[in-house]
This record gives sequence, C-alpha cells and structure tokens, in this order.
Amino acid sequence: MDRYLEQQANTVEDVLAAHGIPARVAGGTLSPRLIHFLLELAPGLRLAALTPTLPDLAERLGVEAVRLAPDAERGRPTLEVPRPDPVPVRLLPLARSVAEIAPPCTATLGSDVGGSPLLLRLDAPEVGPTLVAGEAGAGKSALLRSMALSLALHNGPDTLRFLLIDLSGPARRAARGGTWSDMDRLPHLVGEPVHDLLEARLRLRWAARLVESRAELAAEGHPIEGAHLLVLIDGLEALLAGRDAADMEAAIKTIAAGRDLGVELVAGTNDPTLGDLLKWGARVVGRVSSAGAATAAAGVRGTGAEGLLGKGDFLAVLGGEVIRLQAAFATGAEVARTVTLLHECAQERAGSGQPRAAHRTGTMSDDEAAERRGLWKAQRGPIRLLKSGS
Repeated sequence: MDRYLEQQANTVEDVLAAHGIPARVAGGTLSPRLIHFLLELAPGLRLAALTPTLPDLAERLGVEAVRLAPDAERGRPTLEVPRPDPVPVRLLPLARSVAEIAPPCTATLGSDVGGSPLLLRLDAPEVGPTLVAGEAGAGKSALLRSMALSLALHNGPDTLRFLLIDLSGPARRAARGGTWSDMDRLPHLVGEPVHDLLEARLRLRWAARLVESRAELAAEGHPIEGAHLLVLIDGLEALLAGRDAADMEAAIKTIAAGRDLGVELVAGTNDPTLGDLLKWGARVVGRVSSAGAATAAAGVRGTGAEGLLGKGDFLAVLGGEVIRLQAAFATGAEVARTVTLLHECAQERAGSGQPRAAHRTGTMSDDEAAERRGLWKAQRGPIRLLKSGS
C-alpha cells in the first residue's frame, strides 16, 4: 500500500505540473473509502485553479472521480481519491461503540474521514428536519434504514416511535425488499411500514394533526406527553406529485415545524430541487449529477457532491460545515436479527409488567448537557456529534 500511495502522489504532482500549477503532495491520510492527499499550493494560488484538472487527475489515477475539499484544521486543500481496498463501515459494531454515550434521539450516520463515528441528534433545535438527497445508487435507502435501526437500538419504544414510509422507485414497482424490509416487527412502530401512496397520504395527514394538537396544548400551557414521533420517508418526490401535491406539501411543512413538540422528520429523495421545499436543518447529500444539483441538494455552493462515489459516500451539511462520511450499513440478515431481538425484549418486558427501557431517565449535569449541545470534534474523543449549528 505504501508503494501504491507514493505512486499516486507522484502522479498527482505530475498532472498538476502539466497544467502549470505549482503544487506538491505534503502527506495524507486514509479513510474507509478514500485517500486524502494533502496539497501544498504556491502562495496566492486559489483552490478554484485546480478544478479544471480534476477530470485529468481521475483519468491518470485510474479512478472514477476525485474531489477537492478544504482542510480547515491544517489550512490546506486535500485531494480525495478512491482507495483500491475500501473498508466497509458496519452499523452494528459502530452502534455498539457509541451505545453508552449516544444522546437520546440520535442517529448513527457512519464514519467521517478520520474514522470517527458521526452522529446526528435529530431533536436538537439547531438540526430540525433532515433531508437525505442523492441520485439512484447513492445509498439513501441503506442510510435511512441504518438511521432507523440505530435509533431503535439506543431509544426505547416508550420514548421514541416511528412512522415509516417507503415510496421509492423499488417500493412503487412492488420490488422485493425495500427500505423498511424486515422492520415490520420493530416495537417502535405506530403501524406497519407504508408502501401505498394513498395510505402514506393518510398517515401524513394524521402526523400533521398530531403536531397541530400538541401545538394547541402547548399554547394552553399544558405539557407535551407521549413519546417522540419520528417520521421517516423514502421517496419524498412521490408524495409531492399529482393532484394532492399541495395538500401533501402543507402536511410535510406542518410536520417539519413540530421539532419543539416531539415530532421529527427525516425525508429521502432523488430530486435535489426538493432542497428548496422548506428550511432543512440538516442535509445529508449523496452523489448527484451536476454542480447545480449539488447546490440545490446541499443548500450551499461548492460542496463537490457531483464528485461523490455513490454507495454510501455522503456529505453531511449542518450550520455551514460540510463533512464527508461513509454511511454505515447493515445487511438484511443483521436487520432481521436485530429487529427480532428488540421485539422479543419488548414482549418480555410487557409480559413481566416492567416498563420498557428508555434510553436514559436520569438528569444530566449542566456540564454534560452543554457538551452534548456541541459539535464533538475528533480531537476531543472518538465521536463527532452533529447537533449545534456551529
């Protein structure tokens, strides 16, 4: 591997020199899917000057695509190149590694480029509704499934409930499997996973009415009781097509506004223009077809999402920060075994008359609460927690 890295670094320098760009490779790191070459540019040379070289770099390096990204910690740009021996990021070991420290209502996304687990706290005021966008093959459905499973592992059904909707292309074609395959026995569900468009519209109207009723109670000074509700949608674009589009858009916006009332929304779509549908608090963007589509999906320019690799290669965008990650995944067999275990545990607790386990019942100290409101950097520990907008 060392020889391969040296050869690739020399190729990068040769290509840049052929384009008349004074730069050298000053080291690098490895992440599960990528090699990150740290570039040292001549004084005054802007990162944009390297953009025209990217197709030539990809061809000469023998890879599908490369991407330029700023390195905020070192103050230098990095060239991200697919590695020849990608390392998979498995959800269950990753979820176990954060089980004792993951805050409530926190999804495990995957690993960042430094190999640290990347978590997203969905109920944080700074996060709000979350969009997962990308073209076919980006890995959206697998990521949504991993998010749901990690949330079920870290939160009891008395504290968090799911409404699962799958209107993605395979689901509409009645293909075998689907985003929520093998998850119908999950004890956190408010009903069976929905695959029918008409049923999905009915469920979303119900969720919107729940937000409205909780808002009325809050306005009257009553406490909000009951578990958090997480609405997880794959195939958002299907809900916003046809004659009921306006009604569905209104329902989704009502649900998205329920973050202070114990209702969270995570929606996946292959239509990047839905990035303009509402004010998404967090966005997780996979491979898209063009720089324009990347801007629409991410809500900011210059992310380079058009250069992502697909199959779980994502960018997390929150509060102006862009973090590349490899999404964690679970096999169908792992999903089925985990759901069966959670179902059996819930049945045993119900049969014994004991309350089902919640994530945490104790109160946090002021210091602990303050730390969990922040974005955990890799140098502070093994976890990066996307929560605040900083």
